[in-house]
Amino acid sequence: SGGSAFRLLSVVSDELDEPVGPHAGDIHEFRTGTSDTSGLLRAQRSKPPADRIYTLEYEGADLAGNMAGCTTTVAVGPSR
Repeated sequence: SGGSAFRLLSVVSDELDEPVGPHAGDIHEFRTGTSDTSGLLRAQRSKPPADRIYTLEYEGADLAGNMAGCTTTVAVGPSR
């Protein structure tokens, strides 16, 4: 039936975000609840040499009303 719409449900990091200060805000410009596919993610890691992993979760629908979800990850680390 073809695609209808999709939306970003969440963007999270596996490392804690500092709520204030010079290193606050690991995730910027992603708008959940919309069809947003671009934004900014902090590359700095708090526990080197391990990778920092961001997980983005989406939900989509087709014209028949069938729903499906998908998850993708972005890894930032020494091997990237």
